[in-house]
Amino acid sequence: MDDTSFVRGDGYHSHISEVYKEMFAPHDDFLTRFYGFDSGDLFATILKFDQLVTSKIGNSFGGSQSYQRFAEWSNEKGEEAIFNVMMKTGKHFIQQFTEDNPDLFDARSPETITAIAVDDIEGYKRLFWIIPKTDKEKKIFKLLSHEFGDNAAFLQGKFGGFPLGDTVIQTKPLVRVGDKYYCFSINLAFRNLFSITAGLLLQADAVYYEQSFKGNANKNSRDNYLERKTKEQFEKFLPSVKFYHSLKYNITENGLAKETELDILGVGGDTIYVIEVKAGELNKKHRRGAILGLKQRLKETVNEGSYQCYRAEKFINENSSPEFIYVDNAKSNLLLIDKSNLKKIIKISITYEHFSTIAVNLKYLIEAGILSSDYKWTWIVSLYDLMIFSDLMESEDNFKEYIKYRFEIYERNDIHFNDEIDVLGYYFDDNFPLPPEKVDERITMINYKDEIDTYYTRKGLGFPGVVKPKKK
Repeated sequence: MDDTSFVRGDGYHSHISEVYKEMFAPHDDFLTRFYGFDSGDLFATILKFDQLVTSKIGNSFGGSQSYQRFAEWSNEKGEEAIFNVMMKTGKHFIQQFTEDNPDLFDARSPETITAIAVDDIEGYKRLFWIIPKTDKEKKIFKLLSHEFGDNAAFLQGKFGGFPLGDTVIQTKPLVRVGDKYYCFSINLAFRNLFSITAGLLLQADAVYYEQSFKGNANKNSRDNYLERKTKEQFEKFLPSVKFYHSLKYNITENGLAKETELDILGVGGDTIYVIEVKAGELNKKHRRGAILGLKQRLKETVNEGSYQCYRAEKFINENSSPEFIYVDNAKSNLLLIDKSNLKKIIKISITYEHFSTIAVNLKYLIEAGILSSDYKWTWIVSLYDLMIFSDLMESEDNFKEYIKYRFEIYERNDIHFNDEIDVLGYYFDDNFPLPPEKVDERITMINYKDEIDTYYTRKGLGFPGVVKPKKK
């Protein structure tokens, strides 16, 4: 529950935006036909919530956002049109601006743009008031809003009022009062961007949602996209490794011959990368601590992905000339593994869900009976964290060294960390190899991701000359 409430979210803004746009763009025609807007319109509108609120806050950032709104209005209106209105009516350009943007108008100071202090409770009715401009924005605002009374169930039942209880605000983050909309949390809509959009697909057509967005039947489904995206990330930072996806191979299991699958296989000079991708998500009950359901979902994702990697590794090790079938350009191809130079097989399970503290400490999962100890030598990491490694890891040798040290942590009882990127920062600071374990001492890997956080924040804000973190 602490993880859900307080950690850094699923990933960095740039990565979340990238995955969102790529995942939902293939479904834009469907969204447009049903709702009159597409995923790009929805994304842009949700981002706009932030500016519409912060532009009224009385600090330097609020001032910059207010000016940005004015500049956008001025460019859209045109200097000549603004001047003509001023000459005809006598209205100063600020008055014209606040007439078109009434949430910025203050009757006490009609000729200026007056900011609101965050402790000015009387000003909240203007501070959190946001106004849609276009027809598409009006449709989106209405779909993403709820009225007083719509969320009454949140206060009912055994866990009524529990912070992680069921609430409509996750998919309807705006409050509608009459014809006005209010946004009391500028992060809520963006954090639920994926579930909001997926929910719109489901609401429009449950069959389309199940057959085209989920599963593997459609090439543009979420699951197929995640597999392609994972392969793309590995190819980016391991360019000398050849990666194949959607592979099949034949095994005998429990005395029965069967064909099984592997999502991605990477063949390097002396290393093979066995990779599984899991699209399972945690639902609301899992996130608020429903133990039985959480354990089952972890078995379906963390344990199953690790098992499938273990199975493929076992197949490679037990066969002198392992064969896989993969599809490329609509043709089936044979991949024959040459083991003459093989030194290492690295198993990796990529999750769509950011399990954070749950998955980084496999020792606890084994003790809880969720993960078999036979499968523990698998690096379990979310797609968003993988994107960070893809951005920052400089070489295959560095990556293999990191994995070596990372696996060693699984055997120790003196390590405390909550985030994979803290371990990466610890590695970048040249703190590995670790000293021998001592019973009365603990090693804490906390806040080592700060330099990485700063890099992505500055890069996202467009700062020039941002230096990429790397191993010291």
